[in-house]
Amino acid sequence: MRFYDRQDEMAQLRALSKAADRKAVICVITGVRRVGKTELVKEFFKKDDGLYFFADNSKTSSQHLSEFSEKLRQRTGSSERMATRTWDDFFNDLFEAGKRQKLIVAFDEFQRFSTIDRGVPFSLQQHFDLHRADSKLLILLSGSSFGMLMRMFIGQDAPLFQRPSNTIHLRQFDFQTVCTVLEDLGVKSFADKVELYALFGGIPKYYDLLEDYSVANADDALEKMVFNTQAPLRDEVKSVIMEEFGKETATYYGILCAAAFGKTKANEIADCAGIKATSLAPYLFDLTELLGALKKELPVTEDIKSKKARYYLDNNFFKTWFRFIHKNRAEIELGRFDGLLQQFKREKEAFTGPAFESVCCQYLAKTASFDRLGKWWGKERKNTAGNEVSSLKENRFSSKSYAKTPRSEANSKPEETGAKAGNSIEIDLVGLDEKNSTATFSECKWQEKPPSIADLERLRQKARSVNWKNGVRVEKFVIFSKTPFGSKTTEYAKHSNFTLVSLKELERGMTE
Repeated sequence: MRFYDRQDEMAQLRALSKAADRKAVICVITGVRRVGKTELVKEFFKKDDGLYFFADNSKTSSQHLSEFSEKLRQRTGSSERMATRTWDDFFNDLFEAGKRQKLIVAFDEFQRFSTIDRGVPFSLQQHFDLHRADSKLLILLSGSSFGMLMRMFIGQDAPLFQRPSNTIHLRQFDFQTVCTVLEDLGVKSFADKVELYALFGGIPKYYDLLEDYSVANADDALEKMVFNTQAPLRDEVKSVIMEEFGKETATYYGILCAAAFGKTKANEIADCAGIKATSLAPYLFDLTELLGALKKELPVTEDIKSKKARYYLDNNFFKTWFRFIHKNRAEIELGRFDGLLQQFKREKEAFTGPAFESVCCQYLAKTASFDRLGKWWGKERKNTAGNEVSSLKENRFSSKSYAKTPRSEANSKPEETGAKAGNSIEIDLVGLDEKNSTATFSECKWQEKPPSIADLERLRQKARSVNWKNGVRVEKFVIFSKTPFGSKTTEYAKHSNFTLVSLKELERGMTE
């Protein structure tokens, strides 16, 4: 598979390479496993040739020292083997070589030296501090988010605290890039692209595997890559977590399990994982800010200090693994793959729904300007008579009753209607434009049944419960649908301030 995207990251590396013409520079490249850290370095080395060192857990410190020293000797053209008996010798030789010629060196999986030889990062720190001003070196330290950042760079006791000039956090591909990758792999159906994105998210390595296994769609992907005795991804998530967290694997694994099984509030996660609620915060920080396995969400109208936070898995393959592999380990061990594949086919529509919301969110962010864009949840407002605001029936809807107006009557303040809290409700996506006082409310329908007029008006009624610039805001409504809209719904939307986005229109917007 060819190299995709990463223009911003490559620009950062080129800028730091220029800085290394004058002095030694350290750059950290970090991100979750399989996100493409090594590929980024390799691509960079195509134009700026460098030395590549790989930390291998299966080798001893002495073996690494011997291999790295020989590579350095060959690159610098030394006629005799350098007398590198210790890592201090190696880094001294490296920085001395940098005084004679500019060098770019990459240490991949650098966090592994915390177990291979804990003295290595300290030795690097000492020589960097001594020789940074007169050595022309660009030192790339690549590795996993948690291991690299926690053990090497965060906290004043970390050996390389405040030494890097920049830290590149390599993110997953967005859906638009995934579409380009899948198109190149021969996947033409946009629906298939959404479903494969639901399975694998934006992790490049998984799409490399799709190419290796000639995968055509989501069913094919699970059958070839998960549901068979030689499946390459059967133990993927478990091995990732074990490598990241070592002795604390059980705790982090329990938290991820809780989130995967629908426990979204901090106290629910703590109870499910068997952790004291007061001890949960550091683990949540690691999983959200460092590993990127969880994401913290607030209702889009809430302040960052709000206590309404929810936690969701933020890695699509983690979702796939926990739902279809972790829960079915016994069936997998017994080789009952046909039944598991049929289960996936039955649940595929519901499973793909959240990923479709993410695609729609990326579409809105691309096609409109918002100060805030995300989910909203809260209590449904009721009128003083106790009737739910959203209780209108479809036979009461008419284009005349809901004619397009610049400001909706639904914007009245709670105290003006005598409203009180009702049932919990959610809106898939709400975009807020502060300057123009505009709120865009969206629902995302990944289902075979086409959205009805009732679905449209249900969204309008739920919007009345959103407390943001009540009485002055302009409201817009957007419905996304996998299934083509019916003629009656389409005609109704024209007169009711609704924008309907079909799968074809979504594809056009995401691929232009």
